[in-house]
Amino acid sequence: MKKILLGLFCLVCLVGCITPDIDKPLPELYLDREEPYVLDTSSLKMPDAPNFILLVEENNKFRIANDNETPTHVALLQEDLVKIDTMITIKKAYEKISVEQAALINVERNKIDALKELLEIERNSRQLERALRMDTEEALAEERKDHKIDNIIVRVAVVVAIAGGVAIAAL
Repeated sequence: MKKILLGLFCLVCLVGCITPDIDKPLPELYLDREEPYVLDTSSLKMPDAPNFILLVEENNKFRIANDNETPTHVALLQEDLVKIDTMITIKKAYEKISVEQAALINVERNKIDALKELLEIERNSRQLERALRMDTEEALAEERKDHKIDNIIVRVAVVVAIAGGVAIAAL
């Protein structure tokens, strides 16, 4: 049981000492393209153009104008008047749809801009973390190099003290 616990302790210690690979460059970023939104306007069919009845007034009476005459009045049948009303309704619906679509497009653009800013902040923080980690490791290596002789002297002093203590105890 003690061997298992000792092995587990050593494994935990070794895993804790592993440092991430900070020299590895950041991976390239690939964003999937969104499918474009297509507005379904099949229910908003434009009616056929209305048939205008071109009239000419002669002696306070109206008659249908010939091709070479300039009409003085225009008349419509009831069904043609309904076609014009339908065209105006569809035009207003298209205007409303276009205003709402413009607002939605602007919202999506703002979201994309916010995500781009967030991505840039994340990349900058990763690069700063990498630079700080490199500086820390370089400082640690420099510290070890600077105090290498001091550590050797301390170890020799400890060995001499222990040997002296053993020699005194042996006497």
